[in-house]
Amino acid sequence: MRYDRIYLDWDGVMWDFMQAYLDWHGIQEKLMTDRWDFYSDLGMTEEEFLSSLKRLPKEFWSQAKYITDEAKALVEWARANGDTVQVLTVTGGDNACLSGKRDLASRLFGLSVYAVRSSGDKRHHGSGRGQSALLIDDKVETIREWALSEQHEETNHSYLWPAEYNKGEEGVFYFDKSWLKLPASEKAHWALTDEDRSALLKEMAAEKEEKPVIDYASMDEAKRRKMTPIYSGCLAYFPDALAQVAQNSMVGHYQHNDPNEPMYWDRSKSADELDAIIRHLADHSKDPYDVDGRLHLSKVAWRALAMLQKFIEGGS
Repeated sequence: MRYDRIYLDWDGVMWDFMQAYLDWHGIQEKLMTDRWDFYSDLGMTEEEFLSSLKRLPKEFWSQAKYITDEAKALVEWARANGDTVQVLTVTGGDNACLSGKRDLASRLFGLSVYAVRSSGDKRHHGSGRGQSALLIDDKVETIREWALSEQHEETNHSYLWPAEYNKGEEGVFYFDKSWLKLPASEKAHWALTDEDRSALLKEMAAEKEEKPVIDYASMDEAKRRKMTPIYSGCLAYFPDALAQVAQNSMVGHYQHNDPNEPMYWDRSKSADELDAIIRHLADHSKDPYDVDGRLHLSKVAWRALAMLQKFIEGGS
């Protein structure tokens, strides 16, 4: 059967929430539990557990290393059997949770995420008139509520995702993992550890054709001058920005020196380059223009060039 819409649960199906939770809290022992509410084995009440979830940052929810081994194959199966595939997950209204899940689902699978405050709210995302919807979820109560929704009873379909904590349930259909085309031995990118990923990147980098590197220190003066394209590599890149910097030099000359004299940089005045850069960056966020009508960013550029020039000259 082909479905108009397939919803995939996230925690426990696409993402190993229990292991992520244990690791984040430094719990070393692997829980061998047959309970969906595994937190009971940790001596926590439901209220304490839910409170702990609200304290978890976005970084917790966006850890790619907890994507399950079957996740990509499940998405491929869903796309082969449904016109639209989306993630339907509980976030409890927590923005950090929703943001982390959305980032991961979009980045790894190109899936959008629908969030609900509680598992019971999933039934409201059932099929519309004349359409069929399938939910794949690991929580038995959610599956039953979905299937028995009066509004969508005939068009809602569901599979219970097999897990240690939902074995032997009657009256529900289990998803058969043999339907998935899982890789025989080779790890896919979503299942790699940080060490695997680092080694793979090094291997890929070694295979790339090496590009020539410019070493100015080894050049003689004539070649260094030729390889320093001040016009085509600076003036032509930033003509408008450099014009603003030049105007700032003129404004500063009128402010600090005798305007009748040739323009020169009096380094004894206003030499706090770093502090000035930060001040102008902060002021730019409030108003792009300084009180004298000059752009704060042009003054940031002027101060950066001044600091670079002094550094090259040895701090003079």
